[in-house]
Amino acid sequence: MSSNLFINLLSDDTLPKTEEGNLDWKPIVDNFDAAYDFLTNDGPNFYFKTTIDAPKFKIIRINVDTLERKEIIGQSEHVLECAIPIAETYMLVIYLEDVKTVARVYELETGKEVSQIPIEGKG
Repeated sequence: MSSNLFINLLSDDTLPKTEEGNLDWKPIVDNFDAAYDFLTNDGPNFYFKTTIDAPKFKIIRINVDTLERKEIIGQSEHVLECAIPIAETYMLVIYLEDVKTVARVYELETGKEVSQIPIEGKG
C-alpha cells in the first residue's frame, strides 16, 4: 500500500481561518512511491515507518522544512512489525524473527541500538 503525505504547519497550535475553509497543505510525499506510517515528530523532524526501498520496512526522518530525508533504522533481514516512540528519545521496534517477536530499543536521533528486550514464547 502506497501513500501520499501532506501537512499543514500550524502557528500557535491553532487552525487558521480561511474564507473558503481550505488549509494550506504542504506536500511531503506526493508520488505514491511507498507506505509511510507516522510515528512521532520533534519539531520539523518527522519520523516514519516506511517501505521506501525497504519491503520489510525501515524508519526514516523527514525534515518538513527542508524535505531532507535520513534513514534512522535501516531495513533488517526480519520484518519490522511496529515502532513505538518512548520518552522523546528512544524508539521501541518490534521485529518478527524466525516466528518469534523480538523487541529492540534504538536512540531516536541516531538509530543506534541500545538494548534488546527479552520476550518469552512464540510470536
